[in-house]
Parts: sequence; C-alpha cells; structure tokens
Amino acid sequence: MATKLNMLERDVEALTDGVWIKPDESLDIELLVKAKDAAFFDAESAAYRKLLRRAKEEGVIKNNKQGFDGLPPSMVQRAQDELVLSRLVLNVKNLENDKGPVTIQEYREMALTERFRPLLDMAREAVALATERRASDREEALGNSAPSRPITSDGAASQA
Repeated sequence: MATKLNMLERDVEALTDGVWIKPDESLDIELLVKAKDAAFFDAESAAYRKLLRRAKEEGVIKNNKQGFDGLPPSMVQRAQDELVLSRLVLNVKNLENDKGPVTIQEYREMALTERFRPLLDMAREAVALATERRASDREEALGNSAPSRPITSDGAASQA
C-alpha cells in the first residue's frame, strides 16, 4: 500500500511560530516556545565562540588549547539560558504581577534572576517538551513511511 504524503508532513507552523506549552500542570502559566533546531544550535556555537574569545581576553582562560572545556560552567550556563529565553521562548500567558499581565520581556529578565529561578526552569521544561514532541513527530512520520525495497547483491533494488 502506498504511503500518503500527508503522513510525512511536518507542522511547519509549530516550527516557526512555536507551540503553547504548560510546563507545570499545577500552575496556569503557558509559554509559547519553539523546539531546538539547527538555527538554535548554530547560534549556540556562535555564542560559545564569542564567550571563549571574551574569556581569553579577560584572562579566565590562559591556555589556548583548552577550548570550550576550559570555560567556567557558570559562564556557559548563563549563555545557554540567555539563548533559550531569547530565541525559543516567544510569549507567556496566565502570569501576572501587581501591574497586570507579565510581558515576555519581563519574563525573560526575571527568569535570569535567582529570585525567580522557577521561571527559567519552566522555560527549559517547555522547550524540552517542544523539542521532544518534534522528535517524536519526526519518528512517527518515518515509521509511517513505506519500507524501502531490499537491495540485491548487485546493488539494484529488487522488484519484490
């Protein structure tokens, strides 16, 4: 039986516009997040290179052969947190302060403080769920595809 093309279709809107995720079922907070993708990993690599240059300039790293492993973990974690918040967390809803609804910019700023660390934890969880969902969608699509024909000993596909 032939494979229907729509079984291999990806939810492009979820990749570009993000998906709403409730990272903590005990709270009403929802985050609009994107899954980690190639563009995120490219940005992460660029941020690490920039961090490495800065660490060398500041004398944090003295040996040029240390590479990323020579970076202090706190610097790496901070860069990672900033990237997740700025590139993958797109919006927030159902979170208020004394003035009204919390904006995404306020959320990002507060999430980087120790006082509001749970906001960062929720952002990480939401991104992890979105990334996991995307990976399972991809695996499901691949599982729905028709198996390839066996290859014969001369390299040609058999006509089975």
